Parts: sequence; C-alpha cells; structure tokens
Amino acid sequence: MRSSILFNLVTTLPRFLLVFFAFAGAIWLLISTLSFKSAETIQEELEAAGLGEVEGRRSNNYLKQIGLGVIGFAESIYVGFTLVFTNRRFICEYIDYSVRNTL
Repeated sequence: MRSSILFNLVTTLPRFLLVFFAFAGAIWLLISTLSFKSAETIQEELEAAGLGEVEGRRSNNYLKQIGLGVIGFAESIYVGFTLVFTNRRFICEYIDYSVRNTL
C-alpha cells in the first residue's frame, strides 16, 4: 500500500502542473545562484549617491512594526471606503461585490 502523502499528491495533480512546478524550481535555483551585491556594498553606493540616511530608518521593535502594519491596514480601508462611497461612479462597486458574493 502506498499511502504516503507525497504519493497521493503526485498522483492527484495533473501532469502539466508537475511540469510547471519543475520549471519553477529550476528557475528559482538559477535566480538564487545569481551574484547579488552584499548589503554593505549597497549601503556604500547609497551613501555615495547621498541617500545613505534613507535606508537607515528601521526599527527592531516588534510591537511597533505590528502597530504600523495595523495603522497601514486601517488607512487602506479608510481610503477604499472614501473612494467607493464619496464618488458616484464607484458606488456601483459596492452593489456589484455584495450581489456577486451572495450568488
């Protein structure tokens, strides 16, 4: 009995998906072996161009990063809400999405 998860996955997937997965894996290997510049080299190039302080604005505080993510999410909801409900040409989007989700 072949009851392994991998065997079930391989036998149930269509063959073309396996081919695409193999191509994606090969492309990923080629991309990951490219010679990318190190972080120090990039920082030196930025400082030479006068942009060294732009990248230096990082915070290691985990809670602050979560808070900034929540604020960004809330801001995107607010902007979307104002776009849809304050402009007459976008009000049909609300009706369209609500009807489409109920069908």
